[in-house]
Amino acid sequence: YIINLVRKKVRHMDNKKIMFYKNMKFYIPLIIFIIIGVVLFIFRIYNNNLNFVFKINKDKISKEEFILYLYDQKKYFEETGGPDIWETPFDSISAKEVAKNNAISSLILVKTVSSKAKELSITLTEEEEVLVKQQAKELKQEVSNVYSSYKISLKDCEKYIRENIIELKIFSHLTNSYQINEDEFEKYYNRIKPNIEESSKKIILDYINVPKSQQYNSQQIIQEIFYNINQDTNFRKFDIQENVFVETNVVLEDGLFEPYLYDIIYKLNEGSTSNIIETSSNFYIFKIKKIEKYSLEELKKREKQEYILMKKNEIYSEQVKIWSTSISVEKNDKVINQIDILNG
Repeated sequence: YIINLVRKKVRHMDNKKIMFYKNMKFYIPLIIFIIIGVVLFIFRIYNNNLNFVFKINKDKISKEEFILYLYDQKKYFEETGGPDIWETPFDSISAKEVAKNNAISSLILVKTVSSKAKELSITLTEEEEVLVKQQAKELKQEVSNVYSSYKISLKDCEKYIRENIIELKIFSHLTNSYQINEDEFEKYYNRIKPNIEESSKKIILDYINVPKSQQYNSQQIIQEIFYNINQDTNFRKFDIQENVFVETNVVLEDGLFEPYLYDIIYKLNEGSTSNIIETSSNFYIFKIKKIEKYSLEELKKREKQEYILMKKNEIYSEQVKIWSTSISVEKNDKVINQIDILNG
């Protein structure tokens, strides 16, 4: 009896072991799957913390999105100060650091203002949405060439362009009703008039522009043109060439070219032709046709436009200052400090 009882007990234990091992065959893959899921979840959180640059209210800004604002500043600095701008300190602060700080300020401004779009009933038209998609493709290609280590998505580029267009539309919405105070302008103009009369210089020029592109050898094209210009300074004959843009009898005004080109142009004499001038996006050759003084009427008209823009910017800045009080900004300095404006 005792022997039979022991045998039954042993068989029962063996059956439990068999059931245990059978159950383990089901549970082990499940446990492994859960462990992998937890690890991936932790890695994702860790990776998001690494990728997180700013948190504006509840909106997290990734490194890739911030890179778009950084790229905009990189272009602006190089167009303003030329290729050597990065060697120039600004009040003992490096140009790189100033550009990065500007990118941060620009991002916060755009996010602050665009967040008010719904409240102000500001939306994009169908044509503007088409423009967003076109410009986003071009921007993605440009930025990817400069910051190749970053995977800049088309979605990020579309978001960047869309929010910047909205910001401009809100600027117009807030400032379009501005009416100039003529008496105040007259006082302002009379105060600055002696200085601008002294320095005003009306330059009429011809220029050749060959945009940089990977689809053709722009440098070779501009060098061949420059060689031929030495034989004949008639710029119009180059207008028939593909990828070459020619303009003649142009009055030099702000916004026509990259800002740092103006110092170069102002140093040229009447009748002279420049060397090839390279910017981040173009090759140029300039010919100064004529240098003369602006009339007093022209000067006053130009300054009036500048004055109106200045006043509109004041209105806009005041409103943005009010909006910014309701904006919470959290910076991830550890990540920001690792980003370099020249290569990300």
